[in-house]
Amino acid sequence: MIPARADVICPPGLCWDPTAEWCALCDAGGGGPHSETTALVNPPNSSVNFAVDGNQCTNLKLKNLNLLGVLASVTVKPAIENQWNVTLPPFTSQSKDYCRLVSVPVSWGWDISTSSDAANIAITATWAGW
Repeated sequence: MIPARADVICPPGLCWDPTAEWCALCDAGGGGPHSETTALVNPPNSSVNFAVDGNQCTNLKLKNLNLLGVLASVTVKPAIENQWNVTLPPFTSQSKDYCRLVSVPVSWGWDISTSSDAANIAITATWAGW
């Protein structure tokens, strides 16, 4: 738990981080990088919904863990840009930054789907602490 600071008022859910000297998630331990992961494995599923409370800029990384190439489509929610169509050769990854200038934490959501018959995609969202 990050101790409070009497002369700084942080938004709800955030506490003063004395090391970084800014407001950070109270339970996150400061302003360092944070991430969450999920996976899309087909079969049995050809799509996954992935949601995080990240920062204004959050990076989404897709990594193919399969011996076969994979095609994937990513739709961000809220719809701030067009669908991202990704081709992932075996054991490669691609990433993309998504940014919105709004109050933190920012609720990000992605619908990731594949038409590939055999897919094993590791999905990671990473953001810097604030």
